[in-house]
Amino acid sequence: MKTESTSLTKQNPLRAYKPSQAISSFEVAFSKVTSIEEAFEQLLIQCLQQLQENEDGISHVYHIESLHQFRIGLRRLRLTTILFKNLIVVPTELIAELKWLITSLGPARDCDVLLRETLPRLAKIVPQRIELGEIQTAAKDLAFKKHRIAASAIGSQRYTLFVLNFLLWVHTRGWRDALTPHQKKALKKNITAFCHDKIARRNHQLLKQSRLIEVGNITMLHRTRITAKYARYTTEFFSALLSPKKAPVGSTGQSNTGIKFTSWRFKSQGFSWSLI
Repeated sequence: MKTESTSLTKQNPLRAYKPSQAISSFEVAFSKVTSIEEAFEQLLIQCLQQLQENEDGISHVYHIESLHQFRIGLRRLRLTTILFKNLIVVPTELIAELKWLITSLGPARDCDVLLRETLPRLAKIVPQRIELGEIQTAAKDLAFKKHRIAASAIGSQRYTLFVLNFLLWVHTRGWRDALTPHQKKALKKNITAFCHDKIARRNHQLLKQSRLIEVGNITMLHRTRITAKYARYTTEFFSALLSPKKAPVGSTGQSNTGIKFTSWRFKSQGFSWSLI
C-alpha cells in the first residue's frame, strides 16, 4: 500500500527514515477454549505491537497512514480496557498516559482529514468564485506543525515509559494480585459467551444512539461515529469465534445485527460522514 510521506528532517532534528508499509488491522487467533484472561492478554499485546510497528512512520517522517494506523491501535487498546473493565482494572496511570497519547496525536489526524477529504469535497460544492488555495496552504502548514508535535510525543521518554510499563504489566499479569475470587473464577471461563455478549451490547448501543441523531448536529454525529468504530473493532476482535453470517467486514462483510459497517453514512447540509 503506497501512502504519502514527507521527511521531517529539514525542520526537525530527526534522522532520515524511509517508511515501510504502515501496519493496519489484525486478526487475533482466538479459539473456543481461549480463556477470558488469555484473550485480554493477547489483545493488549496485539494493540501494543500495532503501536510499535507504526512508530517510525510518525517520529521520523510525515507519514499519514502510519499516524492513522497508530491512532487505530490506540483506540483498540482503549476499547480493550473498557470491554474487560468489570473483570480487570487497568492501572489509572496507564489509562492517563493512554489518554495523553490519544489527545497528542488527534490534531495531526484532524488536519490530514481536512486536507485529504474535507477540502476536496468542499471544492466540489462551493461556488467557483471562491478560492480555496490560501485555505489549503494554511491547512498544509498547520498539518506539518501538528505532525511535528505528534513526532515529538512518540519520540519522547514519556511514550517509551508508557509502552514499557504497559508491556511489563501485561507480561507479569499485574492485574492478578487485585482480583477477587469471583473475578479469578470468571477469567478462567472460555471467551465465547463473553465475546457474544460484548458484540451484542456494542451493536445495541450503536443502534440506540443512531436513532437519536439530529440532522446537522455535528457533536452527535461524531459521538455516533466513535460508537460505530467501537462496535466494529469489538466484532473484529472476536471474528475468529463468529459464524460466517456474523463476521465483520474483511471476512464476510456483516455484523451479527446484519448491519454492513461500511454502509453507515449520514448526510447533512451537503456533506456525508462515514461512521467507520
